Amino acid sequence: MSDRSRRGVLGAIAGVAALPLLGACGSDDKKSGKPEGVKAESGGTTPTPISEATITISPADGAKDVSPGSVSVKVERGTLESVVLTNEDGKQIKGELSGDRTGWTVTEPLGYQRAYTLKASALSSGGKKAEASSSFTTIKPNNQTLPYFTPTGPGTYGVGQPIVVRFDERIPDRKKAQAALVVTTSPETVGAWRWFNDQELHWRPQEYWRSGTKVTVTAKIHGVDLGNGLFGQEDKSLSFDIGPSKIAIADSEKHWMQVFIDGVMTKEFPANLGKGGTRQVGNTTIDYWTRTGPHVVTMKDREVRMTSASYGGPSTGPDSYDSKIGYAVRISGAGEYVHLRTWDLGQMGKTNDSHGCVNVGPGNAEWFYDHFGPGDIVDVKHGPRVLDPQDGLGDWVIPWSQWAN
Repeated sequence: MSDRSRRGVLGAIAGVAALPLLGACGSDDKKSGKPEGVKAESGGTTPTPISEATITISPADGAKDVSPGSVSVKVERGTLESVVLTNEDGKQIKGELSGDRTGWTVTEPLGYQRAYTLKASALSSGGKKAEASSSFTTIKPNNQTLPYFTPTGPGTYGVGQPIVVRFDERIPDRKKAQAALVVTTSPETVGAWRWFNDQELHWRPQEYWRSGTKVTVTAKIHGVDLGNGLFGQEDKSLSFDIGPSKIAIADSEKHWMQVFIDGVMTKEFPANLGKGGTRQVGNTTIDYWTRTGPHVVTMKDREVRMTSASYGGPSTGPDSYDSKIGYAVRISGAGEYVHLRTWDLGQMGKTNDSHGCVNVGPGNAEWFYDHFGPGDIVDVKHGPRVLDPQDGLGDWVIPWSQWAN
């Protein structure tokens, strides 16, 4: 039927004026008298234009002093089809689309004081293409810093092992730095960070680690402004495992050591601890107490040269010494060890007469050396002076109620 015939038929029905067309749900546009989604114009009706995708690139075109960690792309009313980021040499930088293709982030570290161009394209739901681009330069830091981890590498460590992050520069913005550090554990473990000074912070669990725990610490500091123009130089990550529980109790009153492995007392033997007392050497006061509290094993050596002069002690007289000592397991930064004793064995288990170390007799010293390593615990009891938390790894001396605040 021709248009002219159709109009004649409609106009002739019962002599009634033509009714407005109804929408799909039977409603009508009260304002224009036209169906929803139809624009009223002289000469007929025209569909509303399809919505366009809108691409937002951060940073904006022409931006300078951009943080390398702040580059991203987002799209509204559409999905991203292509995102290409290149440096001034034409090298393409790696990135990743979100699962729903509405966002894109850089996955490869950008350089400092470099020029980049980012181009993105997207399609709207109706198939209409949108494009956007941005050229920008990254910031030139005033200074950069690297984080260093303890433990220093992968491996298996004892249940007392804290995580230590030490920066090679003083950190002006501790909050920013701490936010860039992430600890993940399996199984999940309650723990917290604590700053020891402007360069060093530690993470430890509320209680000793559970054996078999897998730990990863990640420092995502590249591109992060840590205050006063100090930026992270590069990201770092470390993974390690927690081994069996090994805890030795060294009792200065009983002159004895008990060793518990996975909660079971496995071995006990005589031990001599620090004889106590003080001595003035020049302007330095030396004391001979073995510090009380949980000590974390940091290292061990088959043989170590020990001298009284190494800690400011006397170089002559009855308290001076310079000897090579075997089976030395270090438990503090100040130089406390669990080590072999081959002299005055008749005094073993009867008195405290060491200069501060935990002396153990032949056979027992070798056994202890073979079974204990970094992260294991030597908990000294009944001494008058408590281990300084910053003397080696004295983290466990601090109660959790203080540590987590």
